Amino acid sequence: MLQNALELSRALLAQVRSIMSSAGGDEERLQHLVEQIAHHMEVEVCSVYVLRAGEVLELYATAGLQKEAIHKTRLRVGEGLVGLTAATKFPQNHADISHHPDFVFRPETGEDYLQSFLGVPILRQDRVIGVLVLQSLKLLTFTQDIVEILQNIAMLLAEFFIATNISNRTELLSTQGLNSGPIILRGNNIHSGVAVGKAVLHQPALTVASILAEDTNFEHSKLSKALKDMHLAIDDMLSHDITEERGEHTEVLETYAMIAKDAGWIRQIHEAIDEGLSATAAVKKVTNSIKNRLSQAEDPYLRERAMDFEDLGDRVMHHLEPNIYKTGVNKETDNIILFARTIGPARLLDYDHKKLKGLVLVEASKHSHVAIIARGLNIPVLGLAADAYSQVENGDDVCLDSHHG
Repeated sequence: MLQNALELSRALLAQVRSIMSSAGGDEERLQHLVEQIAHHMEVEVCSVYVLRAGEVLELYATAGLQKEAIHKTRLRVGEGLVGLTAATKFPQNHADISHHPDFVFRPETGEDYLQSFLGVPILRQDRVIGVLVLQSLKLLTFTQDIVEILQNIAMLLAEFFIATNISNRTELLSTQGLNSGPIILRGNNIHSGVAVGKAVLHQPALTVASILAEDTNFEHSKLSKALKDMHLAIDDMLSHDITEERGEHTEVLETYAMIAKDAGWIRQIHEAIDEGLSATAAVKKVTNSIKNRLSQAEDPYLRERAMDFEDLGDRVMHHLEPNIYKTGVNKETDNIILFARTIGPARLLDYDHKKLKGLVLVEASKHSHVAIIARGLNIPVLGLAADAYSQVENGDDVCLDSHHG
Protein backbone atom coordinates (compact mmCIF):
# COMPACT_ATOMS: atom_id res chain seq x y z
CA MET A 1 0.00 0.00 0.00
CA LEU A 2 1.37 3.45 -0.92
CA GLN A 3 2.51 5.74 1.89
CA ASN A 4 -0.31 8.27 1.42
CA ALA A 5 -2.79 5.38 1.39
CA LEU A 6 -1.29 4.06 4.65
CA GLU A 7 -1.68 7.47 6.22
CA LEU A 8 -5.28 7.68 4.99
CA SER A 9 -6.01 4.20 6.34
CA ARG A 10 -4.64 4.96 9.80
CA ALA A 11 -6.31 8.37 10.01
CA LEU A 12 -9.68 7.03 8.86
CA LEU A 13 -9.56 3.99 11.15
CA ALA A 14 -8.80 6.27 14.09
CA GLN A 15 -11.70 8.52 13.10
CA VAL A 16 -14.05 5.54 12.81
CA ARG A 17 -13.01 4.22 16.21
CA SER A 18 -13.54 7.66 17.76
CA ILE A 19 -17.06 7.91 16.33
CA MET A 20 -17.96 4.37 17.38
CA SER A 21 -16.93 5.04 20.99
CA SER A 22 -18.58 8.48 21.17
CA ALA A 23 -21.86 9.35 22.87
CA GLY A 24 -25.11 9.31 20.95
CA GLY A 25 -27.53 6.82 19.49
CA ASP A 26 -26.45 3.95 17.28
CA GLU A 27 -28.05 5.37 14.15
CA GLU A 28 -26.68 8.84 14.85
CA ARG A 29 -23.13 7.51 15.18
CA LEU A 30 -23.44 5.41 12.04
CA GLN A 31 -24.70 8.42 10.10
CA HIS A 32 -21.75 10.49 11.32
CA LEU A 33 -19.44 7.66 10.32
CA VAL A 34 -20.61 7.44 6.69
CA GLU A 35 -20.33 11.22 6.39
CA GLN A 36 -16.71 11.09 7.55
CA ILE A 37 -15.87 8.19 5.22
CA ALA A 38 -17.33 10.05 2.24
CA HIS A 39 -15.36 13.17 3.21
CA HIS A 40 -12.00 11.39 3.64
CA MET A 41 -12.46 9.25 0.53
CA GLU A 42 -13.56 12.29 -1.50
CA VAL A 43 -16.62 10.57 -2.95
CA GLU A 44 -20.19 11.76 -3.36
CA VAL A 45 -21.83 8.82 -1.56
CA CYS A 46 -21.09 6.46 1.32
CA SER A 47 -23.86 4.16 2.52
CA VAL A 48 -24.37 1.26 4.91
CA TYR A 49 -26.91 -1.51 4.30
CA VAL A 50 -27.88 -3.86 7.15
CA LEU A 51 -29.09 -7.45 6.70
CA ARG A 52 -32.61 -8.02 7.95
CA ALA A 53 -34.75 -11.13 8.29
CA GLY A 54 -35.68 -12.77 5.01
CA GLU A 55 -32.29 -12.12 3.36
CA VAL A 56 -33.09 -8.44 2.81
CA LEU A 57 -30.57 -5.58 2.91
CA GLU A 58 -31.95 -2.33 4.30
CA LEU A 59 -30.39 1.09 3.69
CA TYR A 60 -29.54 2.13 7.24
CA ALA A 61 -27.35 5.23 6.82
CA THR A 62 -26.14 7.32 3.90
CA ALA A 63 -24.17 10.41 3.03
CA GLY A 64 -25.13 11.50 -0.47
CA LEU A 65 -28.31 9.56 -1.23
CA GLN A 66 -31.74 10.94 -0.40
CA LYS A 67 -32.34 10.79 3.36
CA GLU A 68 -35.95 9.71 2.71
CA ALA A 69 -34.58 6.42 1.35
CA ILE A 70 -33.15 5.40 4.76
CA HIS A 71 -35.06 2.36 6.09
CA LYS A 72 -37.20 2.49 2.94
CA THR A 73 -34.84 1.17 0.29
CA ARG A 74 -34.45 -2.61 0.50
CA LEU A 75 -32.67 -5.08 -1.77
CA ARG A 76 -32.71 -8.86 -1.59
CA VAL A 77 -29.41 -10.68 -1.22
CA GLY A 78 -28.31 -11.18 -4.83
CA GLU A 79 -30.34 -8.22 -6.11
CA GLY A 80 -28.45 -5.26 -7.53
CA LEU A 81 -24.77 -4.56 -6.90
CA VAL A 82 -25.40 -4.25 -3.15
CA GLY A 83 -27.11 -7.64 -3.11
CA LEU A 84 -24.36 -9.11 -5.31
CA THR A 85 -21.75 -7.97 -2.78
CA ALA A 86 -23.63 -9.78 -0.03
CA ALA A 87 -24.24 -12.91 -2.10
CA THR A 88 -20.61 -13.31 -3.18
CA LYS A 89 -19.07 -12.08 0.10
CA PHE A 90 -16.58 -10.37 -2.18
CA PRO A 91 -15.94 -6.70 -3.06
CA GLN A 92 -17.78 -5.40 -6.12
CA ASN A 93 -15.79 -2.66 -7.86
CA HIS A 94 -17.39 -1.27 -11.02
CA ALA A 95 -17.28 1.84 -13.18
CA ASP A 96 -20.22 2.94 -15.36
CA ILE A 97 -22.75 1.06 -13.22
CA SER A 98 -25.75 2.17 -15.27
CA HIS A 99 -24.66 -0.33 -17.94
CA HIS A 100 -23.85 -3.14 -15.52
CA PRO A 101 -26.25 -6.10 -15.90
CA ASP A 102 -26.74 -6.37 -12.12
CA PHE A 103 -27.42 -2.68 -11.52
CA VAL A 104 -30.85 -2.00 -9.99
CA PHE A 105 -32.15 1.57 -9.77
CA ARG A 106 -34.23 2.64 -6.79
CA PRO A 107 -35.80 6.03 -7.64
CA GLU A 108 -36.18 7.08 -3.98
CA THR A 109 -32.37 7.08 -3.55
CA GLY A 110 -31.69 9.68 -6.24
CA GLU A 111 -28.60 7.76 -7.38
CA ASP A 112 -29.27 7.99 -11.11
CA TYR A 113 -26.48 10.59 -11.50
CA LEU A 114 -23.75 8.31 -10.07
CA GLN A 115 -21.23 6.43 -12.21
CA SER A 116 -18.99 4.23 -10.05
CA PHE A 117 -19.64 1.71 -7.30
CA LEU A 118 -17.55 -0.06 -4.66
CA GLY A 119 -19.23 -2.39 -2.18
CA VAL A 120 -17.54 -4.54 0.47
CA PRO A 121 -19.31 -7.10 2.66
CA ILE A 122 -19.55 -6.58 6.41
CA LEU A 123 -18.83 -10.05 7.78
CA ARG A 124 -19.29 -11.64 11.17
CA GLN A 125 -17.94 -15.21 11.56
CA ASP A 126 -18.10 -15.60 7.77
CA ARG A 127 -21.76 -14.50 7.69
CA VAL A 128 -22.76 -11.33 5.87
CA ILE A 129 -24.49 -8.88 8.20
CA GLY A 130 -24.31 -5.82 5.97
CA VAL A 131 -22.66 -4.02 3.05
CA LEU A 132 -20.54 -0.84 3.03
CA VAL A 133 -20.76 1.14 -0.22
CA LEU A 134 -18.91 4.00 -1.92
CA GLN A 135 -20.33 5.68 -5.05
CA SER A 136 -18.83 8.40 -7.21
CA LEU A 137 -19.82 10.80 -9.96
CA LYS A 138 -16.53 10.01 -11.70
CA LEU A 139 -16.22 7.16 -14.17
CA LEU A 140 -13.55 5.12 -12.37
CA THR A 141 -12.57 1.80 -10.86
CA PHE A 142 -11.50 2.26 -7.25
CA THR A 143 -7.87 1.38 -6.51
CA GLN A 144 -6.94 -1.72 -4.54
CA ASP A 145 -5.70 0.57 -1.75
CA ILE A 146 -9.21 2.03 -1.38
CA VAL A 147 -10.75 -1.46 -1.46
CA GLU A 148 -8.47 -2.58 1.38
CA ILE A 149 -9.17 0.54 3.45
CA LEU A 150 -12.91 -0.04 3.07
CA GLN A 151 -12.47 -3.70 4.09
CA ASN A 152 -10.67 -2.56 7.25
CA ILE A 153 -13.54 -0.22 8.08
CA ALA A 154 -16.03 -3.04 7.43
CA MET A 155 -14.24 -5.12 10.09
CA LEU A 156 -14.77 -2.33 12.61
CA LEU A 157 -18.40 -1.98 11.56
CA ALA A 158 -19.00 -5.70 12.13
CA GLU A 159 -17.95 -5.33 15.76
CA PHE A 160 -20.04 -2.15 16.09
CA PHE A 161 -23.11 -3.90 14.69
CA ILE A 162 -22.84 -6.74 17.19
CA ALA A 163 -22.09 -4.46 20.16
CA THR A 164 -25.20 -2.38 19.42
CA ASN A 165 -28.75 -3.16 18.36
CA ILE A 166 -28.09 -2.48 14.66
CA SER A 167 -27.69 -6.15 13.74
CA ASN A 168 -30.33 -8.09 15.63
CA ARG A 169 -29.10 -11.68 15.86
CA THR A 170 -32.44 -12.95 17.18
CA GLU A 171 -34.21 -11.51 14.15
CA LEU A 172 -31.84 -13.35 11.79
CA LEU A 173 -32.02 -16.75 13.48
CA SER A 174 -33.94 -19.41 11.61
CA THR A 175 -37.20 -20.44 13.19
CA GLN A 176 -37.15 -23.79 11.45
CA GLY A 177 -36.33 -26.97 13.27
CA LEU A 178 -37.55 -25.83 16.69
CA ASN A 179 -38.94 -29.18 17.73
CA SER A 180 -39.06 -31.03 21.04
CA GLY A 181 -38.95 -34.43 19.34
CA PRO A 182 -36.23 -36.18 17.35
CA ILE A 183 -34.92 -34.41 14.25
CA ILE A 184 -33.68 -36.28 11.19
CA LEU A 185 -30.90 -34.54 9.29
CA ARG A 186 -29.75 -35.74 5.90
CA GLY A 187 -26.51 -35.39 3.96
CA ASN A 188 -24.01 -37.25 1.79
CA ASN A 189 -21.98 -40.25 2.89
CA ILE A 190 -18.31 -39.27 2.96
CA HIS A 191 -17.09 -42.19 5.07
CA SER A 192 -19.41 -45.02 6.06
CA GLY A 193 -20.10 -45.98 9.63
CA VAL A 194 -22.46 -45.76 12.59
CA ALA A 195 -21.78 -43.90 15.81
CA VAL A 196 -23.73 -42.82 18.90
CA GLY A 197 -22.65 -39.94 21.07
CA LYS A 198 -23.10 -36.34 22.19
CA ALA A 199 -23.17 -33.39 19.80
CA VAL A 200 -20.27 -30.97 20.03
CA LEU A 201 -20.35 -27.81 17.91
CA HIS A 202 -17.04 -26.65 16.51
CA GLN A 203 -17.58 -22.93 16.83
CA PRO A 204 -14.53 -20.71 17.20
CA ALA A 205 -15.32 -17.55 19.13
CA LEU A 206 -13.73 -15.14 16.67
CA THR A 207 -14.33 -11.93 18.57
CA VAL A 208 -11.18 -9.85 18.12
CA ALA A 209 -10.47 -7.97 21.34
CA SER A 210 -8.60 -5.11 19.64
CA ILE A 211 -8.89 -4.40 15.94
CA LEU A 212 -6.60 -1.36 15.71
CA ALA A 213 -2.88 -1.37 16.48
CA GLU A 214 -1.60 0.95 19.17
CA ASP A 215 2.01 0.02 18.37
CA THR A 216 2.64 -1.55 14.96
CA ASN A 217 6.16 -2.70 15.88
CA PHE A 218 4.72 -4.63 18.83
CA GLU A 219 2.05 -6.20 16.59
CA HIS A 220 4.69 -7.29 14.05
CA SER A 221 6.71 -8.90 16.83
CA LYS A 222 3.62 -10.56 18.30
CA LEU A 223 2.71 -12.00 14.88
CA SER A 224 6.22 -13.35 14.29
CA LYS A 225 6.18 -15.17 17.63
CA ALA A 226 2.71 -16.60 16.98
CA LEU A 227 3.77 -17.88 13.56
CA LYS A 228 6.88 -19.50 15.04
CA ASP A 229 4.81 -21.18 17.76
CA MET A 230 2.29 -22.38 15.19
CA HIS A 231 4.96 -23.85 12.92
CA LEU A 232 6.51 -25.70 15.87
CA ALA A 233 3.12 -27.05 16.90
CA ILE A 234 2.39 -28.29 13.36
CA ASP A 235 5.82 -29.95 13.16
CA ASP A 236 5.15 -31.63 16.49
CA MET A 237 1.76 -32.85 15.25
CA LEU A 238 3.44 -34.36 12.17
CA SER A 239 5.99 -36.14 14.32
CA HIS A 240 3.24 -37.84 16.37
CA ASP A 241 1.15 -39.45 13.63
CA ILE A 242 -1.88 -40.99 15.33
CA THR A 243 -2.22 -43.77 12.76
CA GLU A 244 0.03 -46.78 12.45
CA GLU A 245 1.30 -46.28 8.93
CA ARG A 246 1.94 -43.55 6.42
CA GLY A 247 -0.92 -42.84 4.02
CA GLU A 248 -2.83 -40.17 2.12
CA HIS A 249 -3.61 -38.38 5.38
CA THR A 250 0.15 -37.97 6.05
CA GLU A 251 0.63 -36.26 2.68
CA VAL A 252 -2.28 -33.93 3.47
CA LEU A 253 -0.68 -32.82 6.73
CA GLU A 254 2.71 -32.33 5.06
CA THR A 255 1.07 -30.14 2.42
CA TYR A 256 -0.70 -28.23 5.19
CA ALA A 257 2.65 -27.61 6.92
CA MET A 258 4.08 -26.20 3.68
CA ILE A 259 1.12 -23.85 3.19
CA ALA A 260 1.57 -22.63 6.78
CA LYS A 261 4.96 -21.22 5.76
CA ASP A 262 3.69 -19.54 2.58
CA ALA A 263 5.68 -16.32 2.28
CA GLY A 264 2.99 -14.43 0.37
CA TRP A 265 0.34 -15.09 3.01
CA ILE A 266 2.65 -14.01 5.83
CA ARG A 267 3.75 -10.88 3.94
CA GLN A 268 0.13 -9.80 3.40
CA ILE A 269 -0.57 -10.09 7.14
CA HIS A 270 2.42 -7.88 7.97
CA GLU A 271 1.22 -5.35 5.36
CA ALA A 272 -2.22 -5.30 6.98
CA ILE A 273 -0.55 -4.46 10.31
CA ASP A 274 1.21 -1.56 8.55
CA GLU A 275 -2.25 -0.30 7.58
CA GLY A 276 -3.05 0.09 11.29
CA LEU A 277 -4.66 -3.24 12.21
CA SER A 278 -3.77 -5.37 15.21
CA ALA A 279 -2.01 -8.67 14.47
CA THR A 280 -5.20 -10.66 15.14
CA ALA A 281 -7.36 -8.39 12.98
CA ALA A 282 -4.73 -8.50 10.21
CA VAL A 283 -4.76 -12.31 10.21
CA LYS A 284 -8.54 -12.33 10.11
CA LYS A 285 -8.71 -9.82 7.25
CA VAL A 286 -6.08 -11.49 5.04
CA THR A 287 -7.41 -15.00 5.69
CA ASN A 288 -10.97 -13.96 4.79
CA SER A 289 -9.72 -12.28 1.62
CA ILE A 290 -7.74 -15.33 0.47
CA LYS A 291 -10.53 -17.72 1.42
CA ASN A 292 -13.19 -15.75 -0.46
CA ARG A 293 -10.99 -15.49 -3.55
CA LEU A 294 -9.99 -19.16 -3.66
CA SER A 295 -13.47 -20.45 -2.83
CA GLN A 296 -14.73 -18.94 -6.09
CA ALA A 297 -12.14 -20.75 -8.19
CA GLU A 298 -13.32 -23.40 -10.64
CA ASP A 299 -10.40 -25.68 -9.78
CA PRO A 300 -11.42 -27.94 -6.84
CA TYR A 301 -7.77 -28.03 -5.70
CA LEU A 302 -7.78 -24.25 -5.23
CA ARG A 303 -11.12 -24.38 -3.43
CA GLU A 304 -9.62 -26.91 -1.02
CA ARG A 305 -6.72 -24.51 -0.36
CA ALA A 306 -9.31 -21.94 0.78
CA MET A 307 -10.27 -24.24 3.65
CA ASP A 308 -6.60 -24.78 4.54
CA PHE A 309 -5.97 -21.03 4.75
CA GLU A 310 -9.10 -20.58 6.89
CA ASP A 311 -7.86 -23.27 9.25
CA LEU A 312 -4.38 -21.72 9.38
CA GLY A 313 -5.81 -18.28 10.06
CA ASP A 314 -7.82 -19.69 12.97
CA ARG A 315 -4.73 -21.44 14.27
CA VAL A 316 -2.56 -18.29 14.16
CA MET A 317 -5.27 -16.31 15.94
CA HIS A 318 -5.35 -19.00 18.61
CA HIS A 319 -1.61 -18.49 19.18
CA LEU A 320 -2.09 -14.71 19.23
CA GLU A 321 -5.04 -14.87 21.63
CA PRO A 322 -5.25 -18.27 23.36
CA ASN A 323 -8.73 -17.57 24.73
CA ILE A 324 -10.25 -16.72 21.34
CA TYR A 325 -11.76 -20.20 20.89
CA LYS A 326 -14.41 -22.20 22.69
CA THR A 327 -16.13 -25.49 21.89
CA GLY A 328 -18.82 -27.58 23.47
CA VAL A 329 -16.28 -30.14 24.74
CA ASN A 330 -16.14 -30.79 28.46
CA LYS A 331 -14.41 -33.45 30.54
CA GLU A 332 -17.56 -35.60 30.66
CA THR A 333 -17.92 -35.76 26.86
CA ASP A 334 -16.56 -39.21 26.02
CA ASN A 335 -18.27 -39.97 22.72
CA ILE A 336 -18.09 -36.90 20.49
CA ILE A 337 -20.12 -36.41 17.32
CA LEU A 338 -18.50 -33.25 16.00
CA PHE A 339 -20.59 -30.75 13.99
CA ALA A 340 -18.88 -28.05 11.92
CA ARG A 341 -19.63 -25.76 9.02
CA THR A 342 -16.07 -26.31 7.82
CA ILE A 343 -13.00 -27.51 9.64
CA GLY A 344 -9.39 -27.88 8.55
CA PRO A 345 -7.44 -31.12 8.84
CA ALA A 346 -5.16 -29.91 11.61
CA ARG A 347 -8.05 -28.41 13.60
CA LEU A 348 -9.80 -31.81 13.54
CA LEU A 349 -6.72 -33.37 15.11
CA ASP A 350 -6.94 -30.90 18.01
CA TYR A 351 -9.81 -33.03 19.29
CA ASP A 352 -9.04 -36.20 21.27
CA HIS A 353 -9.22 -38.85 18.54
CA LYS A 354 -10.03 -41.52 21.14
CA LYS A 355 -13.24 -39.68 22.01
CA LEU A 356 -14.09 -38.52 18.49
CA LYS A 357 -16.69 -40.97 17.13
CA GLY A 358 -18.19 -39.13 14.13
CA LEU A 359 -18.15 -35.95 12.06
CA VAL A 360 -21.00 -33.98 10.45
CA LEU A 361 -20.10 -31.17 8.03
CA VAL A 362 -22.16 -28.48 6.36
CA GLU A 363 -19.49 -28.07 3.67
CA ALA A 364 -17.21 -30.90 2.52
CA SER A 365 -16.62 -33.50 -0.15
CA LYS A 366 -15.03 -36.94 -0.20
CA HIS A 367 -11.86 -35.37 -1.56
CA SER A 368 -11.56 -32.62 1.06
CA HIS A 369 -8.55 -32.74 3.34
CA VAL A 370 -10.64 -33.07 6.49
CA ALA A 371 -12.41 -36.07 4.95
CA ILE A 372 -9.07 -37.73 4.23
CA ILE A 373 -7.95 -37.21 7.83
CA ALA A 374 -11.30 -38.54 9.14
CA ARG A 375 -10.90 -41.66 7.03
CA GLY A 376 -7.44 -42.06 8.53
CA LEU A 377 -9.13 -42.02 11.93
CA ASN A 378 -11.77 -44.43 10.59
CA ILE A 379 -14.73 -42.39 11.84
CA PRO A 380 -18.04 -41.99 9.96
CA VAL A 381 -18.46 -38.69 8.17
CA LEU A 382 -21.62 -37.04 6.82
CA GLY A 383 -21.18 -34.09 4.44
CA LEU A 384 -23.37 -31.38 2.94
CA ALA A 385 -25.74 -31.57 5.92
CA ALA A 386 -27.16 -28.12 5.21
CA ASP A 387 -29.42 -27.78 8.29
CA ALA A 388 -27.16 -29.48 10.82
CA TYR A 389 -25.44 -26.47 12.33
CA SER A 390 -28.64 -24.49 12.79
CA GLN A 391 -30.65 -27.26 14.48
CA VAL A 392 -28.18 -28.97 16.81
CA GLU A 393 -27.11 -27.84 20.28
CA ASN A 394 -24.11 -28.89 22.34
CA GLY A 395 -24.93 -32.03 24.33
CA ASP A 396 -27.74 -33.30 22.10
CA ASP A 397 -27.93 -37.08 21.81
CA VAL A 398 -26.95 -38.10 18.28
CA CYS A 399 -27.08 -41.30 16.27
CA LEU A 400 -25.02 -40.95 13.10
CA ASP A 401 -25.55 -43.41 10.26
CA SER A 402 -23.44 -41.93 7.46
CA HIS A 403 -23.87 -44.99 5.19
CA HIS A 404 -27.55 -44.13 4.77
CA GLY A 405 -26.95 -40.37 4.86
